[in-house]
Amino acid sequence: MINLYDSKCTDFNNNGIASLIDTNKCEVIEELNGEFTIEFEYPKNSKYSDKIDNDMIIKVDTGGTERQLFRIKGYEKDLTTIKATPQHISYDLIDNALDDVYPQNLDGNAAINWILDHTQYNHKFTGFSDITKHGTARYVRKNVIEAIIGDLDNSFVNIWGGEIERNNFNIRMLSKRGTDKGYKIKYAKNLSGIDFSKDDSNIITRLRPIGYDGLLLPEKYVDSPLINNYPHPKIGEIEYSDIKLKENEDDEDGFDTLEQCYVELRKRANQEFSNNNIDKPIINAKVDFVDLSKTIQYKDYKILTDVKLGDTVYVSLDNMLISVRVIKTVYDALLHRFTSLELGEFKDNYITDIDKNVANVVKRETKNISTNILNSAKEEATELILQATTGYIVLRPNEILIMDTNNTNTARKVWRWNVNGFGYSSTGVNGPYGTAITMNGAIVADFITAGTINANLIKTGTMSLNRLLGDILSLGGNNNANGKIEIKNSNGNTMAILDVNGLTLANGAKLFGGNGVLSNFQYISSGNYKGFDLLGYSVNYYGNSSNIEYTYGDVTLDVYIPSDFIITNAYVTLQHTPVAWYGYDQSLDKDYDCWGYARNIKLYKATGNQNYKFDISYLSSFDLYTKSLSASEIPNAFGSNGWTPSTHSGAIYETKTSIDIKEHLKNGYQKLVIRCSGNLPTNFTNAAQRTGVGRAILNVIGYKS
Repeated sequence: MINLYDSKCTDFNNNGIASLIDTNKCEVIEELNGEFTIEFEYPKNSKYSDKIDNDMIIKVDTGGTERQLFRIKGYEKDLTTIKATPQHISYDLIDNALDDVYPQNLDGNAAINWILDHTQYNHKFTGFSDITKHGTARYVRKNVIEAIIGDLDNSFVNIWGGEIERNNFNIRMLSKRGTDKGYKIKYAKNLSGIDFSKDDSNIITRLRPIGYDGLLLPEKYVDSPLINNYPHPKIGEIEYSDIKLKENEDDEDGFDTLEQCYVELRKRANQEFSNNNIDKPIINAKVDFVDLSKTIQYKDYKILTDVKLGDTVYVSLDNMLISVRVIKTVYDALLHRFTSLELGEFKDNYITDIDKNVANVVKRETKNISTNILNSAKEEATELILQATTGYIVLRPNEILIMDTNNTNTARKVWRWNVNGFGYSSTGVNGPYGTAITMNGAIVADFITAGTINANLIKTGTMSLNRLLGDILSLGGNNNANGKIEIKNSNGNTMAILDVNGLTLANGAKLFGGNGVLSNFQYISSGNYKGFDLLGYSVNYYGNSSNIEYTYGDVTLDVYIPSDFIITNAYVTLQHTPVAWYGYDQSLDKDYDCWGYARNIKLYKATGNQNYKFDISYLSSFDLYTKSLSASEIPNAFGSNGWTPSTHSGAIYETKTSIDIKEHLKNGYQKLVIRCSGNLPTNFTNAAQRTGVGRAILNVIGYKS
C-alpha cells in the first residue's frame, strides 16, 4: 500500500489523505552511504492525481520491517503521467543548519546525537551509533546531511567512519551495515542478468611497508600468499607514520626497540593482504533478477535474492575468494520484491551528487527566467497596442499629443512627445506623467504593478514601489515596512532574498549585508622552482663536511588581512610533487640518487622572523643560507599526524586542503609555515629522501566593508 500525507503531517499511523492504489511505478533505490529515493509514476487521470504536490509525503514498503516516508521534491506532468523522485524523509535535514557545532573527543553515539541536538531549529530526528572511536569535528554553517555523510574532510563518515541506516526519523550510524552469511557465487562472463567487471590496476602482491621517518624492514618487502597467481610481482608501498622508535624513554608514542617496529610493520603488511585485499582485483557486479531468472544458471545465483544492502558476498575467481558488498538495491514496492542490486565497493558519501543537482537547477532556472519574462512582456504589450481602435493626434509646432478625446481640456489619457522626451499621463495634458523617458536619460515610473513587472519572480505575486526613477528602485519605507525581494524558481522554492539584511542565497550564503561584501582574499606561496618551493629539509654547506647545518625547507605564505575585513572561513590548499634528487653527499662522502617526498606535513604560524645569512663578493655572486623559522603548530590542520602524500615518485602532484583555520588568523600581517614535522636529517641523502616540492594557496573568505 502506498499512502499520501499532507506536507505538515506528524502522525503517520493512519492511511493519510489517500491510498494511491493506481500507482504505475514505485521503485525504491538505496545506495550504501548514498541516495535513498523513489522513482514514482502515477496516472494523471486517476482519482487522487490533483492531490499530489511538492512537499507531500508518501509512505511505501522498501523491503524492510517498517514502511518508510519519502517527501516529494518536484514533479513533472505529461499527457498521461505524473512523475516524481521523492527523497527519504531524512533529507529534510538538508534544510536545517549547524551554525557552529563542535563535538569534541566523543564516541560515535555521542557525536551523532550532539550534531542532531544542535541544529538551528528543532526536529523529530534521533540518532544512534555503535562506533566506539573518539573524534572531534567542527561544523560552521553546514547542513546536517553534509555534516553526516558529505564529502567534507570533517564529516561524520570521515572522522568517525560508519555506514548510515535510515528508519524514518531515526538515523543510525553503524560501524558496518549488513551481515556476512558466507554466500558464494562464481565470476562469469556473458551471463544474462549479471554484468561482472574486474579491475586489477591497483593490485599489490609485494608490499614495501614504511614506518616513521622512512623506517624500512631489513628485508624491505612482505610478499602476498597470492604472489604466484600473477605473471610477476606487483610492487607497492604503504606508509605507517605511527610505527616509530622512541627517541627518549619517557616518550608515550613509539616502540622501545627496532625489532618491535619490524614486527609491527610485518603485521600491518600482512593485514593489508588478509583484511584489505590489496592483492586481489576489485570486482563489481550488477544483477537484474528479471533477466537472470530466465537463465538456466539462475539456480547458482538465486541466493542473491536473500541479501540486503551492506551484506557481504564472496566471488570465486581464479582460485581466489574476493569479498564484495551489496552497495545498491532497487526494490519494487508494488511487487514487494528486489528487482536488481549491485555488488562492489561503496562510495563514502553522497552529498557531492546533491550539490551537482542543485547547481544544474540553478543554471537551468537562470537561463529560463529572462527569456520567459521578456516573451510575456512582448505579448502583453503587443496585445494592448493592437486593441487601440480610437485616439486623436494633435500636432503642435514643438510637440505631438496622442489623446483619448480631440480636446486638450477634456482629454485624460495623453501621450506627449517633444524634444525633451515623451511620457504618458492618465490625468490630462498637464500631467503628472507617471511614465516617461526624458532627454537626460532618466526613466520615470510612478506606478509599477505586477501587471507591468512580473512580480511572481520578486515577491509572491505582489510588488509595491514608491518610486522608480532612473537607476533608483525603492522598496519599503513609510507604511510599507522593510522592502524585500524574493527570487523563486518555477516550483515556488526561494532561490535568493534581497532585504535589509543583504543579498542571501537559499543555502544561507550571504553575498553582502551588514558586514560588507562577500569577498575572497587569496595568498600564494613564492614558488622559486617553477611555482613550487622546497618542502622538507634544507642543507647549508659551509665549505667542509664538518661544517654542515640542516634546517627545515618550508613553504611560507605572507598574509595581510585588512582591518575592515571580517573572516568567516579560511583554508590552505597544498600541492605536493616528488623530486628526483642526485648529487654528492658531503657528510657520507658518496653519491646519492633517489626520489624524495615530504612526510608528516603540518601547518604552523610563525612566531618570529625569517633569518638569512648572505655570503657575498662585491659585484659578484652570493650564497644564501636560510635559518629555520620559529613557529607554533595549528593543531590538526592536515590531520593529527600531518599529511604524507601517497605518491612518492614520478611527475604527479597531489592536493590536500586543510580544515577551517579562521580562528588562527587575525587582521593585519602574519606568516603561515608549511613544514615537515619530523626530526632534522643527519646527512644529504636522508634530507633528499624526505624532501619534495610544494605550493600553497590560502583562501580567506569573509566580508569587506
